[in-house]
Amino acid sequence: NSDSIAIGCVQNKTMRRFISYINSPIAITSANISGTADDILITENEAIKHMGENVRYMLRSQNKTNYKTSSTIIKVTDNKIELLREGDIKFEEIKERLGTGIIYE
Repeated sequence: NSDSIAIGCVQNKTMRRFISYINSPIAITSANISGTADDILITENEAIKHMGENVRYMLRSQNKTNYKTSSTIIKVTDNKIELLREGDIKFEEIKERLGTGIIYE
């Protein structure tokens, strides 16, 4: 229930191939309900257990993820960046790359 969107950079090779194949933006969810799981749900069984019947389709992959933490989530509004959840990309790294002229909350 938010008035915002998230844009992800997908590392999984199977997902990247799928996105390339359909050649169109897609709207998806991660395998966790917002605010309820702090770590990535590594296995299909963990994802099914967590999401239950809320998911109609699941893209299966044989590729293992190297990440064991949640995605980093930031909120960008006007010229402000707010850290919502620090994950595999550290907030300090984001600040270093974006530089000055931005208000960090």
